[in-house]
Amino acid sequence: MLLLARAGIACFGYERIRRFLGKSQRDRRGTAPPAGEIESIAWAFNTASHYVLGNHDCLTLALAAQYTLNRRGVATDLRIGVKRDEAGALEAHAWLERSGQILIGRPASAEHQLLPAFNVWS
Repeated sequence: MLLLARAGIACFGYERIRRFLGKSQRDRRGTAPPAGEIESIAWAFNTASHYVLGNHDCLTLALAAQYTLNRRGVATDLRIGVKRDEAGALEAHAWLERSGQILIGRPASAEHQLLPAFNVWS
């Protein structure tokens, strides 16, 4: 899933992938698995991402995990924070939350401006 998410973002861009996920997932609500299983899935994605993606692809990690968890009936929010670096270039960081708790990644720093959360079921 991590490699598919990376390829999708590279080929089609974030916005098209986000729209695709929204359309493909909106009607797939199921019964969420137990909390222990959700934590295991999050752990697996966080661990695998270090080997598959390195430490610099937080958006791919968050999208792949969101897709997988949502297919299992777990509603999640993809969060993105943006800021300007010293040279004025835009920097972004993504992570995944469930009910306000971070499942995937780490939150943005205090300097980041938070964008609206993306939840395929909203």
